[in-house]
Amino acid sequence: MFTIQHESGGTVKLVGRLDTNQAPQAIQALGGMNGAVTIDLSGLDYISSAGLGVFIVTHNRLRAAGGSLQLVNPSNHIRHIFHLARLEQVLTIK
Repeated sequence: MFTIQHESGGTVKLVGRLDTNQAPQAIQALGGMNGAVTIDLSGLDYISSAGLGVFIVTHNRLRAAGGSLQLVNPSNHIRHIFHLARLEQVLTIK
């Protein structure tokens, strides 16, 4: 199961599994956001390569429009996946 929760302060929290089946939903939901976007990953249990693609697409779209993307609170497991994909060199992950 995968949900997107809008938190206070404009933060979006992803909960569950972000894989091929949920990637289109995530891209659509994040596609309506502009400016400085913060995504809380503390509820994310699993991410596939398609899920990683969601963040790359969102990062590129926001950056082209003068905005930014910040990913916060990943678990050690999720942080390791970003590290293996070398995405910590491209994305802001705190």
